[in-house]
Amino acid sequence: MSVLEKLSIVIPTYDRHDFVRRQIGYWANSDVTVHIMDGSPVPMSQEYLEDLTPNIKYHHSNDDFFSRMQSATELIDTQYVAMLGDDDLFVKSGLKRCVEHLDIKTEVFGVVGRSIYFFHQRGVVFGEPKHPEATNYERDIRGGIARLYNLYHPGKIGAIAYGVFRADQWKPAIRATYAKKYSSGYVYDTFLRTLLTYSGEIEVVEAVTWLCSGENPPIQNQSSFNRSIDLIEWFDEPKFKDEVIDFKERLASKVSEIHPEEGGVILSAIDFVVGTLEERYRVKATRRVSFREKLPRLIKTITPAPVKQIAKNLLPRSITKRLDWQGIRFLDCVNLMEQRGVSVDREEMATISQMIKEFHEESFA
Repeated sequence: MSVLEKLSIVIPTYDRHDFVRRQIGYWANSDVTVHIMDGSPVPMSQEYLEDLTPNIKYHHSNDDFFSRMQSATELIDTQYVAMLGDDDLFVKSGLKRCVEHLDIKTEVFGVVGRSIYFFHQRGVVFGEPKHPEATNYERDIRGGIARLYNLYHPGKIGAIAYGVFRADQWKPAIRATYAKKYSSGYVYDTFLRTLLTYSGEIEVVEAVTWLCSGENPPIQNQSSFNRSIDLIEWFDEPKFKDEVIDFKERLASKVSEIHPEEGGVILSAIDFVVGTLEERYRVKATRRVSFREKLPRLIKTITPAPVKQIAKNLLPRSITKRLDWQGIRFLDCVNLMEQRGVSVDREEMATISQMIKEFHEESFA
């Protein structure tokens, strides 16, 4: 059995069939089992489904995201599982490193590899390291309660949702997270992150694994996700008071199911997690932005795209970063991460870069 035969990937999608086709081509005939959970109003045409290889399972349903994720937990029959956005990509060599890490360190529940944010612009694929500060918990932080109290440590592990996890513990966390709908679509990440963090040790693997796409805006309000109500409004509006109470009580209850013996201290830990989240968003919402901070955004807005492209190539990175022109060529970003000690497969990354470029030339010509 190959290492990647132990892994299933769940890809929820909604009305982005071009990107589903890219996933099908990318994962065709690989050792990974891929479950595409499509909630689009109309399923993919049979013409494209003929390209499916035995390892790719396409499931179309008019059910909402919540129901489709519940269904996905019933489909997984491998030892390990990961979730992926329909326009994002996983790097197969990075996934292999993650599975090998879990095979060796049986006490670890999940692993998160290094990630790159990428986007395509005028025939060029650009990249930027994402969550470069992510680090493991300090060695003296042991147990679920301690991890929750340090959930927002300075080097917190980013993109936990896109890690590789042991399926038997991942499934109940997913079922609990998407068992009930709330008025703000921003609360689910906290619910899932809390459950995954409490469930077991999650470690960082020094290999490029997740490629986060900047090709599309996030899905806003389709498939039962409501992102028109932000977290501060959700916390403050009297009409959501019962929801906020229910959210905390249900989260505490689901955490208690993992280790019932810690029930006495779980509620205070959940209060700390939710309170810290609220505080962080309040600081962010009320912080006054200085003119010095506003100026780069203004320059970015009024500068013509061709000028930006020239500036990216000519100006020092210290300046372009201040102007939020942070993208460097994707393969240069890969080289940068390798120089920092992150494991990469250069040939594989070159293939992925070319695939992204060709995808945009063909789909959006």
